[in-house]
Amino acid sequence: MLNHRRTTGQRIFSIFNVAFLSLIAFSALYPFWYLTIISLNSGMDSARGGIFLWPRVPTFENILTVLKWDMFSRSLWISIMRVLVFVPLHLLITSSVAYAMSRKEFMARKFIAVYMLITMLFGGGLIPYYLVLYGLGLINTFWVYIIPGLFSVWSMIVMRTSFYEISDSIVESAKIDRASDFTIYARIMIPLSKPMLATLGLFAAVGQWNDWFSGAFFVTNKNLMPLQTFVQYMLMRGGAEDLVTQAARMHMEKMTAGSNASTYTSNSLKFTAVLLACLPIIIIYPLLQKYFVKGVMIGSIKE
Repeated sequence: MLNHRRTTGQRIFSIFNVAFLSLIAFSALYPFWYLTIISLNSGMDSARGGIFLWPRVPTFENILTVLKWDMFSRSLWISIMRVLVFVPLHLLITSSVAYAMSRKEFMARKFIAVYMLITMLFGGGLIPYYLVLYGLGLINTFWVYIIPGLFSVWSMIVMRTSFYEISDSIVESAKIDRASDFTIYARIMIPLSKPMLATLGLFAAVGQWNDWFSGAFFVTNKNLMPLQTFVQYMLMRGGAEDLVTQAARMHMEKMTAGSNASTYTSNSLKFTAVLLACLPIIIIYPLLQKYFVKGVMIGSIKE
């Protein structure tokens, strides 16, 4: 019988390995936990310091106050609409092109693939890109978040490779039954590629949710500011003063109404806004993690 007892060196390595990976996990998770405990603690009490593991004076006042902000609620709605409008259109347009590029009877597919690859590797720069958006009338509109990114060369390559893996006999059988290319695309390719589409859809949704750049450089109307741009504005520019002003106004209204004094501070409100901006992604990623490996591996196998 084989001796499965571990040597002293193997035990030491296992202990070191567990300790090292635990340290990495802690360093990745603790910032989110710290945001949470500060958001759930009284702002006045947080200003005293010494809070590291759990709220010392628990309260939901920070969260409720942030959710009442007009700018926060508007920017949250803009980000939600970006994701809901962009992801279906992105998957529809990109998968349609990927299906056409996967058909061997399409004679120009190699030339078009090289052309797309060049656009993927080289760009004109920020100023020409801004001028193009300005010429199209997209500057300072909601559609500046949607139209420029509807087609992705990288996503198209992944989808095309995934379509390659679907047996040609299935497509030929459908053609014998007089199925059109649209029918083959909608009823065969798309249903058989759901894991890959779910993965790319999630990547697109995360990209839209985390994008602050478009709102900062292509939009000047604060009513069109997405959530991440609002957080960046709040932390880096004059947004902090706006928060203090609005918090003071809400505090005076609360005192005038005869309620108890508010205990939040500008720092506690900023921590809470950052937490609420990150929360949807933190929740969604673990729920859809099962699609990652399967979806991406399907599209990574080359013909």
